[in-house]
Amino acid sequence: MADIMVDSVTTGIDLNETKAVEAINRLKSAVKDSTREWQINETYAKSAGETVSAAKIRYEGLSDAINKQEKYIADLSKGLESINRNSEQGEKSYQKYNKQLLDASRNLTSMNAQLNRAKSAYEYQQTGIDDLNKSLSANDKLMQSQIDLYEKTRNKMGAAKAEVSGLSTSYAKQTEIYRAQVTELKRLEAAEGTSSETLVKQKTRVNEAASSLLNYRNKLLEANLAVTKMQPFNSESLIGKGLNTVYQTTEKATDVMAAGYQKVKSAAYQSAFGIAAIGAAAVKGAQMASELQNQYKTTFNLLVTGGEQAKEAQENVNKMQEQGSELSVKYGKTQKEIADGYQELVKRGYTSAQALGALPTMLQA
Repeated sequence: MADIMVDSVTTGIDLNETKAVEAINRLKSAVKDSTREWQINETYAKSAGETVSAAKIRYEGLSDAINKQEKYIADLSKGLESINRNSEQGEKSYQKYNKQLLDASRNLTSMNAQLNRAKSAYEYQQTGIDDLNKSLSANDKLMQSQIDLYEKTRNKMGAAKAEVSGLSTSYAKQTEIYRAQVTELKRLEAAEGTSSETLVKQKTRVNEAASSLLNYRNKLLEANLAVTKMQPFNSESLIGKGLNTVYQTTEKATDVMAAGYQKVKSAAYQSAFGIAAIGAAAVKGAQMASELQNQYKTTFNLLVTGGEQAKEAQENVNKMQEQGSELSVKYGKTQKEIADGYQELVKRGYTSAQALGALPTMLQA
């Protein structure tokens, strides 16, 4: 083939020859075929629920199509550079192939943008966050179905406990999601070439995960308090079980300090110990001790729900009870007021150790 000829190129591609034109067209078709193939495979993967596989297919498919597009553009550019434009036919050929080149370049820009998004999506799928979100959603639905079942059978305590159990699991799962989102943000911040748009999107995900975590925490606190109100006595003890049973079945016994407490007290103690009566003073003392114990139990639940280790929380709650007795005498406060003070600090976000140190200081003020 001659190096220089009218309407031809010096690169070995003669745009006047059928074979050369067919070669260019084959490159163009190869891009379309590659794109069609990955799109079909992606659709199959999605329909099978294989989200990670689908993201991988899209990312790798686009990469392959881009390589073919770049080859097509490179060959077309070389051919275009050597077209002899001195003739009318040569100029027409130049304009024809130049338009193809411009279109191909625009398509390549679009494909590269798609590739960047596909890469981010694939990397995000690999974090497992989507699977965690699905697991969380499934648990929420399961919890609600259990609550609905208990409510239909008028089992309020069962519904309340199902909510606590379900929310505890959801809170744990949302914690995993939040940590995974933070880890992904750190990875993106450390990676080269991460766009500001991608970073903003991930920061938004972190904020949304944190907000959801707080929402689950608040719901769990409310659910725990609801159970505590319905079962105010220590269910681990024999006497507590008896008191709770009567308390829950006596409609008017909504306040253990109310006059109706006598009926609750008598039935519970008789069922637990088989005795006919207990002195009024002893009963009132047992009542106050039970309420105080329940108050500290609630404080313990608040601490654990807030993220504190159960062992540390229990140790410090025990110290609160010991210290509460001393503070009550020292500052002329009832032990219930002391217990209320600790609980209020915990609700404000204090750890058990911080509450132990802060309350004496506040009482001195």
